[in-house]
Formats: sequence, C-alpha cells, structure tokens
Amino acid sequence: MTSGRRGVGLMPMETRRDVIVRTAVLADELGYEIFAVPEGWELDSAPVLTEIALRTARIVCGGRYLLGLGASTQALAEGFHGTAFEHPAAKLRDAVTKVRALLAGPRLPGARRGGCRACPRTRGPGRRPALVLRTGR
Repeated sequence: MTSGRRGVGLMPMETRRDVIVRTAVLADELGYEIFAVPEGWELDSAPVLTEIALRTARIVCGGRYLLGLGASTQALAEGFHGTAFEHPAAKLRDAVTKVRALLAGPRLPGARRGGCRACPRTRGPGRRPALVLRTGR
C-alpha cells in the first residue's frame, strides 16, 4: 500500500486571517504537504498566503505554490458574484490566458494605467511582489 499526500483545505466561509494562518502552521508542523485556500470575496488571499509562506517550511512557498483555476458553478457565479453563468469554458480560457500574460510580463495587454491591489507588479517602480507565481511551462 502506498501512502497518499496529505493536505488541508478550508471552506470559503472561513475568513479569519489568524485562524487560517494558525491552521496552515499546524498543518505544516504535522507534516501535511498541501494547504488549500479557496477563492475569497471577503479576504485577499495573496497577503495571507505570503504570511503562511513566511511561517511554514513545507507548504505554499519556495516553488510550492499552485494556482487552481476552474469554471466554478452556476450557484457561485450567479449567487455570490452576480455574474451570469454563461460560456464557462470560454471564461476559464480567458482567465488562463490573462494569468499566463501576468506571469510572462509586468502588464496585461489593454490593462488600465496605475496600480491595483491584486496586481503587485504595478504598484510602483522597483517594487517586487512578495509572492511570485511560476508555471511549469
């Protein structure tokens, strides 16, 4: 019998930063290999993941970050985000294209000038994001 990888995944309703970080630290101390933080509408996950990366040895940082993208569900798209659940595969393809463009360079084609909270590369000259995402390609 082979042992599988162990991980912890949080529900999107958990938005308490201290609870999320403490859970990640405990998971790391117990030898878990994966810590999953869901899409959040109440909590910006990038700073939380950065804090987790600074406080753990196995999970999140050092080339261990995986960005999961998916088409979601009709209930989430329409109920939580107020967006029509139409053409999910095309929207996912568009999101993947934009993520790849962000990883390849400093700006998205057609992006407006100025910085934004979700795009740390645009915050100012010489500023580097605390968390850098890389693809396997």
